[in-house]
Amino acid sequence: MKYRVVSVLKDNRPRFLIISDIEEIEILPSKYYKHLDQINTSPNTVKSAAFALSYYYNYLQEQTIGLDEITLLSYSEQNKHFIVFLYWVKSGKHTEHNTQTSYKTCNM
Repeated sequence: MKYRVVSVLKDNRPRFLIISDIEEIEILPSKYYKHLDQINTSPNTVKSAAFALSYYYNYLQEQTIGLDEITLLSYSEQNKHFIVFLYWVKSGKHTEHNTQTSYKTCNM
Protein backbone atom coordinates (compact mmCIF):
# COMPACT_ATOMS: atom_id res chain seq x y z
CA MET A 1 0.00 0.00 0.00
CA LYS A 2 1.24 3.49 -0.85
CA TYR A 3 0.38 6.77 0.80
CA ARG A 4 0.02 10.18 -0.78
CA VAL A 5 -0.80 13.73 0.26
CA VAL A 6 -3.98 15.38 -0.95
CA SER A 7 -5.03 18.96 -0.46
CA VAL A 8 -8.59 20.20 -0.04
CA LEU A 9 -9.73 23.79 0.29
CA LYS A 10 -11.73 24.61 3.42
CA ASP A 11 -12.48 28.14 4.62
CA ASN A 12 -10.15 29.43 1.88
CA ARG A 13 -7.21 27.56 3.44
CA PRO A 14 -5.63 24.39 2.13
CA ARG A 15 -6.11 21.33 4.35
CA PHE A 16 -3.84 18.34 3.91
CA LEU A 17 -4.59 14.65 4.34
CA ILE A 18 -2.61 11.47 3.94
CA ILE A 19 -4.58 8.95 1.94
CA SER A 20 -3.72 5.35 1.15
CA ASP A 21 -4.01 3.91 -2.33
CA ILE A 22 -7.28 2.28 -1.23
CA GLU A 23 -8.63 5.80 -0.52
CA GLU A 24 -8.55 5.57 3.29
CA ILE A 25 -7.63 8.67 5.28
CA GLU A 26 -4.96 8.22 7.95
CA ILE A 27 -6.52 9.59 11.14
CA LEU A 28 -3.47 10.36 13.33
CA PRO A 29 -1.74 12.68 10.85
CA SER A 30 -5.09 14.35 10.11
CA LYS A 31 -5.50 15.19 13.79
CA TYR A 32 -1.98 16.60 13.86
CA TYR A 33 -2.62 18.78 10.79
CA LYS A 34 -5.86 20.02 12.37
CA HIS A 35 -3.88 21.01 15.46
CA LEU A 36 -1.37 22.86 13.29
CA ASP A 37 -4.23 24.73 11.62
CA GLN A 38 -5.76 25.66 14.98
CA ILE A 39 -2.53 27.29 16.14
CA ASN A 40 -2.32 29.21 12.82
CA THR A 41 0.71 27.44 11.44
CA SER A 42 1.67 28.49 7.94
CA PRO A 43 0.01 26.34 5.26
CA ASN A 44 3.48 25.72 3.78
CA THR A 45 4.67 24.28 7.10
CA VAL A 46 1.61 22.02 7.29
CA LYS A 47 2.20 20.92 3.70
CA SER A 48 5.84 20.08 4.45
CA ALA A 49 4.80 18.09 7.51
CA ALA A 50 2.21 16.24 5.43
CA PHE A 51 4.78 15.17 2.87
CA ALA A 52 7.29 14.20 5.55
CA LEU A 53 4.74 12.01 7.30
CA SER A 54 3.63 10.44 4.03
CA TYR A 55 7.27 9.48 3.42
CA TYR A 56 7.40 7.91 6.86
CA TYR A 57 4.15 6.00 6.35
CA ASN A 58 5.50 4.63 3.06
CA TYR A 59 8.74 3.66 4.79
CA LEU A 60 6.81 1.81 7.52
CA GLN A 61 4.82 0.00 4.86
CA GLU A 62 8.00 -1.05 3.09
CA GLN A 63 9.53 -2.26 6.35
CA THR A 64 6.27 -4.04 7.28
CA ILE A 65 6.21 -2.47 10.72
CA GLY A 66 3.44 -0.47 12.36
CA LEU A 67 3.46 2.70 14.42
CA ASP A 68 2.42 0.76 17.50
CA GLU A 69 5.47 -1.49 17.14
CA ILE A 70 7.81 1.53 16.99
CA THR A 71 6.58 2.74 20.37
CA LEU A 72 7.48 -0.63 21.91
CA LEU A 73 11.11 -0.44 20.78
CA SER A 74 13.80 0.65 23.21
CA TYR A 75 15.25 4.12 22.83
CA SER A 76 18.37 2.84 21.07
CA GLU A 77 16.29 0.67 18.71
CA GLN A 78 14.05 3.64 17.90
CA ASN A 79 17.13 5.74 17.25
CA LYS A 80 18.47 3.13 14.80
CA HIS A 81 15.05 2.91 13.16
CA PHE A 82 14.91 6.66 12.51
CA ILE A 83 18.52 6.79 11.29
CA VAL A 84 17.74 4.08 8.74
CA PHE A 85 14.62 6.05 7.74
CA LEU A 86 16.75 9.17 7.15
CA TYR A 87 19.14 7.19 4.96
CA TRP A 88 16.11 5.82 3.10
CA VAL A 89 14.89 9.38 2.40
CA LYS A 90 18.39 10.62 1.54
CA SER A 91 18.79 7.84 -1.04
CA GLY A 92 15.55 8.97 -2.69
CA LYS A 93 13.51 5.85 -2.06
CA HIS A 94 10.56 8.03 -1.06
CA THR A 95 10.23 9.21 -4.68
CA GLU A 96 9.16 7.36 -7.79
CA HIS A 97 12.50 8.10 -9.48
CA ASN A 98 14.78 7.10 -6.57
CA THR A 99 16.82 10.27 -7.01
CA GLN A 100 19.03 11.43 -4.18
CA THR A 101 17.42 14.01 -1.90
CA SER A 102 18.71 17.23 -0.38
CA TYR A 103 19.59 17.50 3.29
CA LYS A 104 16.75 19.99 3.66
CA THR A 105 14.21 17.28 2.83
CA CYS A 106 15.87 14.87 5.24
CA ASN A 107 15.89 17.46 8.01
CA MET A 108 12.16 17.99 7.66
